[in-house]
Amino acid sequence: DFTSSPLPYCFLLGMILTVLAQLHCLNTALAKYDALVVVPVYQSFINCFGTASGLLFFQEYNYMTAKDGVLYTLGIFITLCGVALLVRERKNEKKKTTTITTNTSNDNDETLGLLLSSSED
Repeated sequence: DFTSSPLPYCFLLGMILTVLAQLHCLNTALAKYDALVVVPVYQSFINCFGTASGLLFFQEYNYMTAKDGVLYTLGIFITLCGVALLVRERKNEKKKTTTITTNTSNDNDETLGLLLSSSED
């Protein structure tokens, strides 16, 4: 009976806390960065860590052949390379920065950096 032990309740509390932390991190990243980068990176890392956790928790490595181990590692490597390429490609599409000089009432020059998004088709 799981209700007699505090361990399931600890796991449930831990799960709720990690879900809230993940949502906070995802929302923070979406507020700061492009969703076309954040969502695939987030999903890829969820998949990588989920499969690695399953591998360790269920001790599947005991039943893996050398070929299985190589293919598993290759799959993780391909996923991480895809994420790196995605992020690198987005970095190459930099936003142009324009500096505008305006006069204030005190005749002092104030420089404002405005980010202007350029849509490159």
